[in-house]
Amino acid sequence: MDWETLFQSQILNRGYDYYQRGLVSQFKQTATHVTGVVTGSTTYQVSIEISGGRFVQGDCTCPYAAEGKYCKHMAAVLFTWESAADDTDQPTSKTTSTVSTLVANASDQQVRDFLTRVLTADGRLAQQFKTMVSPAASKEALLEYRLLITSLFQSHMDRSGFIDYRAARAFGNDVADFMQGDVQQMITDQRLGLAFDVVAVIAERVTNLDIDDSDGETMFIVQECVDAWEQIVQQADLTLRRQMFQWFQQHVEGSLEPFDEAIIDFIFQNFTEPEFLQAKLTLSDQQLKKNQATPDGWNYDYTGGVWTMHRLEVMSQLKVAPQEINDFCQANLQFDDVRQFAVDQSVAQKDYPEAVQLLLGGKQRGEAQRLRGVTLKFSRQLKDVYRASGQSAAYDRELWELLTVTDAADLTLYQELKEQTAAAKWPAERTRLFAAMPAAADLKPLYAEDHLYPELLAAVVAEDDLQGVMTYEDQLKPKYDDALLAKYVQVAQARAQSTGTRKQYRQLVSLLNHMLTYPSGYAAANKLVQDWRATYPRRTAMLDELKGFNAGPR
Repeated sequence: MDWETLFQSQILNRGYDYYQRGLVSQFKQTATHVTGVVTGSTTYQVSIEISGGRFVQGDCTCPYAAEGKYCKHMAAVLFTWESAADDTDQPTSKTTSTVSTLVANASDQQVRDFLTRVLTADGRLAQQFKTMVSPAASKEALLEYRLLITSLFQSHMDRSGFIDYRAARAFGNDVADFMQGDVQQMITDQRLGLAFDVVAVIAERVTNLDIDDSDGETMFIVQECVDAWEQIVQQADLTLRRQMFQWFQQHVEGSLEPFDEAIIDFIFQNFTEPEFLQAKLTLSDQQLKKNQATPDGWNYDYTGGVWTMHRLEVMSQLKVAPQEINDFCQANLQFDDVRQFAVDQSVAQKDYPEAVQLLLGGKQRGEAQRLRGVTLKFSRQLKDVYRASGQSAAYDRELWELLTVTDAADLTLYQELKEQTAAAKWPAERTRLFAAMPAAADLKPLYAEDHLYPELLAAVVAEDDLQGVMTYEDQLKPKYDDALLAKYVQVAQARAQSTGTRKQYRQLVSLLNHMLTYPSGYAAANKLVQDWRATYPRRTAMLDELKGFNAGPR
């Protein structure tokens, strides 16, 4: 379990909790990857790269992982992976069994005495125990928890109220312990209203916190709160759900800044009763009206796109008439996500003329505003719709434009054009295509695809570095080993001219050793080493690293 050392302790704990709760699904394993879907506050896709049964790296679609950190969802999948290799959780079951046996063997007085000592020494445990045995005193309990939370936060602050980088991790761990201990116990005991109020206090305190959270402590706490909300809302009665919905509505405007997106997502992923759907429709209209008042705002497109899509989602849940949905889409086509929704609807209904008009409009907007990604997205779909609807001339024209302008030299598009062209006509069509492409287009993948090795060699040799040589070395080496070796020599000489670090010198030696895989490589590499020793006698670091050159008998 060497991978565990790469994760923060609170992340591991939450990942193990997810694993134990059975929140990992669609688990799959190959020789190089482990994948799974983890359902927490929402559904996240996890992909883990493994090598030789060891963790290499992980990816997850959650916001925390987007910052380049290892998240609890990855940990949950990794625990599932380990469980698949070892079906028993012997350490956990053994520990649980041992504790149960100890308690069973103790007298009532021993348990009471021990519990008194522990609770006297630990105020948090005492509060948790009080909440468990005195369920009626919710207001008093909330007040005491407010004081406890304040104390927890202050214990990590300096005199100015700031939590610096060195204290941030311990702070995150303590908040995680509180959430997984006290709050989770409230949920288990069905004290859901108190649990929600306590999490709300945490959210408010975190929003106003001054912290250097370079390791993502704030985002981690946000996820902890969302996970707790998810558990609460799933078990809450209608009265509490109404209270929760009202609280979330109050904070949609950004009063809890770190939670902005999480709150909006939570509202629309939950509360599916008709009364809430109508309220969400009203909320969406309010936010769209507010956004329309600032058409020149920097986030107008993003905010408008988010709320129009949420409104469409609710309209679908309310089974609004298709014409009303279509009218709403037509009125909001300035938002790309809405246009995409309308395109998908049209294609599903095989209304190709409407899909073409929508896609042309999106493409034109992208071109007018120089949004290459938008132009490319709609142009590719336009090509496919032309093809599906039998508009051959329009399809050919769009594919050609993509290959020569919008997405010049894309290999997939190139293969598509080749597939559509008769074999006898392909060489001439290919020549015409290459001539039409911009001078900066990277044709190497296309040369390699069609085994145009002289052209491919010329392209990689013309580059300043060795990236092209290394990428296509296996294809070119059997026939052009001398030309490739000459390129290695040229680049090595250029790199050696400047004084470098030991790391750079080691990279240079690695390049020399790679040259030994060529028939004439030893002579060429050895000559470089001898020349450098003579030319740079004062570069002691370089001379030292050159000892790593494998200049054995050849």
